[in-house]
Amino acid sequence: NPCFRSEDINRVLEPQDGWSGLPYSSANPILPEFHTHLNNVINDVATNYDVDGIHLDYIRYIPGGFDFDRFPHDPQSHQMFNAATGLDGSKQEHSDIGERITDLVASIKQTVDAAEVSEGRTMEFSASVWRDPDVGLNSYMQDYRTWMENDLLDVVMPMIYLSASNDETFFNANLLNTMQ
Repeated sequence: NPCFRSEDINRVLEPQDGWSGLPYSSANPILPEFHTHLNNVINDVATNYDVDGIHLDYIRYIPGGFDFDRFPHDPQSHQMFNAATGLDGSKQEHSDIGERITDLVASIKQTVDAAEVSEGRTMEFSASVWRDPDVGLNSYMQDYRTWMENDLLDVVMPMIYLSASNDETFFNANLLNTMQ
């Protein structure tokens, strides 16, 4: 079973419970082997199960945000970064992480489209996206404006959550619904 977790600047794998404070680790979105693996899983689901669509959650970069030490620092990611930019990934920001995430979304779109043709049915391709596209791009390398402009997704689902700061709105809406 391949390991797709990111390695930090000290070549330490991201722990199972993640660097981001979330209870899981993330896959390294740079690795072509991860793109292939995820596309194979999606193709398996789309062609062997009667699903209405494929939805991506956490299709963004979250391990430590823009903490350079937490960017993917495995030799393959550095080599790919050097080939794309001519720069040393151990010393430069990985500006290509967001591009690789967009490449992944594009490849999954092709996988879903091919499954639609082979299965003779429509499947929606959707993703959870940050509620503010600038925050998504600048803080999580999630360029969903480009994804939508290039028809890489059928549907985007902005992550808009209620919090203590808007409890009054939530409770007033529920009160209105119970009175109707």
